[in-house]
Amino acid sequence: MLAIRLLLITLLSTLPAWSLAGEGTQENVLHVVPVTEEPLHVVRHRSEGFLIYTNWIEPGIWTQYHEHRNDLLALIVGDTVASSESLAGERREQTAPAGTLVLFPYSDDSAPYVHRVGATGEKPFINVGLEFLRPPADACRAKLAPWDEPHARELASNRRGQGYLLTLPSGAVVKLPQDGHGLLLAPLAEGKLQLDLESWRAIVGGFRFYEETRPRQVKNLGPSELGLVVFLAC
Repeated sequence: MLAIRLLLITLLSTLPAWSLAGEGTQENVLHVVPVTEEPLHVVRHRSEGFLIYTNWIEPGIWTQYHEHRNDLLALIVGDTVASSESLAGERREQTAPAGTLVLFPYSDDSAPYVHRVGATGEKPFINVGLEFLRPPADACRAKLAPWDEPHARELASNRRGQGYLLTLPSGAVVKLPQDGHGLLLAPLAEGKLQLDLESWRAIVGGFRFYEETRPRQVKNLGPSELGLVVFLAC
C-alpha cells in the first residue's frame, strides 16, 4: 500500500498545474512575473530614469511569461530569428539583423503587456533592453539635433530619442554627441575601443550607459572596422 501511495504522489507531482475555468473545462495556470524577475532578463543598470537588462537566449529556449509596463527600446546586437507569444498563444516570428532598434510604447496601455520570447532560429537572441521609467520628455526630445558625423547612419528616431550605427574604421577617432538624458553605446562585434582615456574591451551583448558625465570621444584601437550603436535617450 505504501508503494502505491508513493507512486501516486510521484505521478501527481509531474502533472501540469490546472485551474477550473468553468464546468467541464480546464486551462493551464500560467505564472506571469515582472520583467525584472524573469531569469533571462538580467538587470545591468537601474536608476530613477532608466532600467537596462540584457538577454542571451539560445536557440529553442523560451523566457517565462513576463509583463512590461514602461516604454522599451530593444536593441538587437546579433542577427537572429525570434518569436513573441502572448498568453492566448498567438505567436509572431520576426527576423532581425544586428543593429535593429525598435521602440515598444508599452506605457500607452492601461494594462501591462504580457508575453514570452523565444529564439526560434539557428542563432541566439542577443538583446540590450532600455526601459524608460519616466514619462516621455518632450523638451529633451526637441533639443536633440541630428548627429552630423560621416561615419554614422541614423537607425531610428522616436519619442524616446535617436539611434545611430557608428561604423568605426581601425584607428578612427569620433566625437560623441552630448545631447539627451542618457547615452547608450553597444558594440555589434568584439573589439577594443577607447573612451577618452579609458580602454574598453567590447563584446557582443555588452554596453556602456552614461547619464551625467559621459565620454567626449571614442577611438577604435583594434585592427578591424567595428560597428557601434549609439542611442541618445530622453
